[in-house]
Amino acid sequence: MRDEIVEVMVKCRTNIGLAILRIICFVLCALAVLGATAIGGGLLMYAVAVAFGAAGYFAGSYSQVEYEYAYCEKEIDIDAIYSQSRRKHIMTLSLDKMEAIVRVNGDHMGEYKNRQCVSRDFTSHDKQNADNVYAIFYDGGLKILIEPGEKLLDVISYFSPRKIFK
Repeated sequence: MRDEIVEVMVKCRTNIGLAILRIICFVLCALAVLGATAIGGGLLMYAVAVAFGAAGYFAGSYSQVEYEYAYCEKEIDIDAIYSQSRRKHIMTLSLDKMEAIVRVNGDHMGEYKNRQCVSRDFTSHDKQNADNVYAIFYDGGLKILIEPGEKLLDVISYFSPRKIFK
């Protein structure tokens, strides 16, 4: 029996809107601090400065996201890594509950196109990698978009060959 651990990292494009929002929040934070010191230490202005600083921090951390797909013991764990420092576990997918893994631009996607599913996207949103995007139809009502590597696809096809359509 093959016991393998496969990890795939996918770096998302930087969200330009959040990056611009981060800069705006930090500029407003600096202006609020300058205004509070010029007025004479207005407590409300310092609170506004802290609020803008916190908003800028969170906007910056969510603008750089990487997804990690880790396969181990017939399960795929999907984690998000924010700003290369904070990891958040998103979900665990069992191969037994997967209905199909289909290439989004492939021929077999037509069979699953009209399904009413909740869609979750864990891809890089890069148009150059559009041919590497796969949809996982999971447990009857969930469609998960990922960009697995060839090694991850090979391991999944070894354990569930009838569920994967390349």
